[in-house]
Amino acid sequence: MAMAVTINIGDAITSLQGAVEGAYKDGFSAGYKAAIDAVIAATRSLPNAPYVDLGDSDSVHQDVKPANVTAPRAPRGLAEELLDRILSERPGLTQQEVEDAVVAADSRISPKSVYNRLRDYERKGKKYRRKEGRWYKIADIPPDFPVMRNGALFVHNNGREVPM
Repeated sequence: MAMAVTINIGDAITSLQGAVEGAYKDGFSAGYKAAIDAVIAATRSLPNAPYVDLGDSDSVHQDVKPANVTAPRAPRGLAEELLDRILSERPGLTQQEVEDAVVAADSRISPKSVYNRLRDYERKGKKYRRKEGRWYKIADIPPDFPVMRNGALFVHNNGREVPM
């Protein structure tokens, strides 16, 4: 005949609630470890509870990171300042090269922010423009070289040949 396992749910909930409240008080990292330790201890101390070896808190979810931790924000205008400096010093970078250079200069700026900033200015026709897959400050866009086609001169303009 199998023995019935009885667990006082109220006691278990009280233990778990205390562990969670302690986690919030202690901060996430220390609190998470303390909460796991409390849960393991609570399950081991319950009368008639089946024994399951959960190890300890160091072996449970070692790679857990806080879900709501955000990276520090870059000051307003920093992305634009870095874009200006980088494209002045090194005009003609690809999208990826611009993003990498800005993030290398200040890791608080996300590559997506760089992408959005460049595209927004390009759409508005201000500050930055892309030519043949490379980014330039508008004042630094290299001139097109004329090409002879069927006795007429053409220049490349945004990927199209336009007669001169």
